Amino acid sequence: MTEYTRSGVRRSGDYLQDLVALENIFEMLEHPKRFKYIKVEADEVGYLDHVVALNSNGRYVVKQVKFSTYPEQDDDEYT
Repeated sequence: MTEYTRSGVRRSGDYLQDLVALENIFEMLEHPKRFKYIKVEADEVGYLDHVVALNSNGRYVVKQVKFSTYPEQDDDEYT
């Protein structure tokens, strides 16, 4: 089991969010006509702010990213 410092937990969560954002950015680079934009930490959409994309049809694709420090525990609600 990995032990985390307070800043280690935060940075690990940010790293996971960065990976999710990069996955979307790579898709946008491969298919530039699919998206108008991709934002990270988009405050204007409220709680669904972690990774937000507006596709070419005007629909939002939002991803809320959560990092768990103990995913192996049965009572951990994140997968």
